[in-house]
Amino acid sequence: MRKRPIQRNTFLEHLSRERVVIAAPGACDCCGGTRLRKLGEDVTPTLKVVPLGMS
Repeated sequence: MRKRPIQRNTFLEHLSRERVVIAAPGACDCCGGTRLRKLGEDVTPTLKVVPLGMS
């Protein structure tokens, strides 16, 4: 059994968050099958950097 990685809260709470969901395709590109199922999910927190003088 694999251990789950420790979830760290590295970003400060006052920073704004944006959830981006990329829609899954409706059919397989190779065979055209439409019986697709969700196998997993990747969640990646990222921080947008705005250079000084550009905001």
